[in-house]
Amino acid sequence: MRGVRVVLSLLLVCLVTTACKRPPDSGGKKILRYPLRAKIGSLDPVAGSSQYQNMPIAAIFDTLLGFRYPVRPFELEPVLLTKMPEVSEDGRTYRFELRDDVLFQDDECFPGGQGRAIVSSDVVYSLMRSADDRWSPAGYWLFQGRIEGLDEHRTEQRRLRSEAAAAGRPDDYRFDYETLPAGFRVLDDRRFEIVLTQPFPQFLYILTMGYSSIVPREAVEHYGLEFGQNPVGSGPFQVKEFFRGSWLKLEKNPDYRDDHLPTELHEDQLAAGLGPYAGAKLPLLDEIHLPIYENDQPMWLKFRAGDLDASQVPAEYKPTVCKRNSMDLLPDVAAEGLQSFPLPLLDLIYWGFNMEDPTWGQPPEMKLVRQAISYAVDLEQRNIAFYNNDNTLYIGPIPPGLSGYEPGYRKQDLDKARALMTEAGFPDGEGLPILQYQTSKSTNAAEQAEMFTRQVSEIGIRVNTSQNSFPELSDKLNRKKAQFFGLAWGADYPDAENFLQLFYGPNEAPGSNNFNYKNPEYDRIFDQAKVMDPADPERTRLYQQLRDILIEDQPMIGSMARTRLYVWHPRLKNFKPEEVYYTWWKYLDVADDDDAPSPMVASAGGVSR
Repeated sequence: MRGVRVVLSLLLVCLVTTACKRPPDSGGKKILRYPLRAKIGSLDPVAGSSQYQNMPIAAIFDTLLGFRYPVRPFELEPVLLTKMPEVSEDGRTYRFELRDDVLFQDDECFPGGQGRAIVSSDVVYSLMRSADDRWSPAGYWLFQGRIEGLDEHRTEQRRLRSEAAAAGRPDDYRFDYETLPAGFRVLDDRRFEIVLTQPFPQFLYILTMGYSSIVPREAVEHYGLEFGQNPVGSGPFQVKEFFRGSWLKLEKNPDYRDDHLPTELHEDQLAAGLGPYAGAKLPLLDEIHLPIYENDQPMWLKFRAGDLDASQVPAEYKPTVCKRNSMDLLPDVAAEGLQSFPLPLLDLIYWGFNMEDPTWGQPPEMKLVRQAISYAVDLEQRNIAFYNNDNTLYIGPIPPGLSGYEPGYRKQDLDKARALMTEAGFPDGEGLPILQYQTSKSTNAAEQAEMFTRQVSEIGIRVNTSQNSFPELSDKLNRKKAQFFGLAWGADYPDAENFLQLFYGPNEAPGSNNFNYKNPEYDRIFDQAKVMDPADPERTRLYQQLRDILIEDQPMIGSMARTRLYVWHPRLKNFKPEEVYYTWWKYLDVADDDDAPSPMVASAGGVSR
């Protein structure tokens, strides 16, 4: 049946007229139409656990630091700060100075509905929210054990909350934001310090992430648990309409600060087409429309019809736009004017076990069964069938491009898998219960689950698959209710520590350790490595040691790193997609060729490197 569906899909695509099709009338506004491939439950930054939430969050809110778009290798730059923070000699104290021209967006939560300036106390409040369980924070693992006194403050607040609930007065409890942990020092309205428990070289990366977005306390207290549907930030865009599960519309923030593209551009910025925009005031767009598509076919048809300006290319549609075994566009597609960019992702596609599960995680002999499954699956077949053989296959959690990665992957070996099953005491699967597999409702998730089920049945393992919306799957993972699951992790920042922390015991669910993996030896080595200088070769050796521990214990089976192919219509300007960060919205423009800025001579703006 899958083959029939694909053929019908291709026929539908062929029926769509695409060449030179203009987008729906925009009423004179510059409107970007860009698809989201999963539902969004909340736009509260502390709850933004998926890339689909973080994409619009990055347009609505600001962080202290960001990445220079679209420069590679990644380069940090100040966003809400006057300059990069000062760091003490011991690597523990960071001093910051805020800009004085940044206002929160106008909203009814403020007196007279007028937004006010961001001050130091807003930063401290925003970061402390990740310790407040009321907001179901998903990112506390980033701060845990890192900021002086924050863990102790969180523990005390949890105790007080439990006492209030036990006394039958849960409404009497309020998280204490007035008593600051020792790691937060407000010097004045514009200057503050953050003190770490120990050096952590990746700390500034954390301050670029959506979890670290700066929010106004007035808005959070005004909207309460509905703040995620009524977000108020200081970013270049604000919410115009939000219908969960259907669409999100953003409009330009009319009071956005005086932010301009530099006149001297990096060579990567010139290559992305930003040359004619040198010195332009940001953002360039009036609105961003983000329709939500849980299934790829309607999204792809909308893009090919010209109703969407850009799209990721779903794997099953790649043959309709690309040459065989290539990322190059077909001649007739290129003749339409479509632009394309293959983006190698810092990416981990995997299957995971809940290591607290009494059947598949905890018993010692199940390590052999998990190893057997890793030999029973055929990653090559999966790559060919669902990813056009474009993925990079590897073993362990560290993807290509990061320190600690080693080439090579585990090939299917059914004899080895059967021998491991016998050694574990389950020959041909005898005595094993059914494995409960939780996956998403993405377009080919059912087919991928069917392939996995067929492959592991060769060694006697039976599987029952349940499909979930992304919020449903996230909820099961947060509550430790997923016995076995398929997922992907994209880098929050360009360091292997971001992948290795997925298995760090203190990060157990609802933190990032969805595997609930706890290994004292692993945690000890991780604690040693995470404070080391990235240039230290000893850190790489420790990363490799952590990788090998995981390959032995097998809480995760993998691995694949995708190369995501993006395509867009020629009216979209300055687009060079990136998935480590999503703050590129303000640099994008939509214009027909006769409306686009006149090209500037490259030397007029200059080039910086």
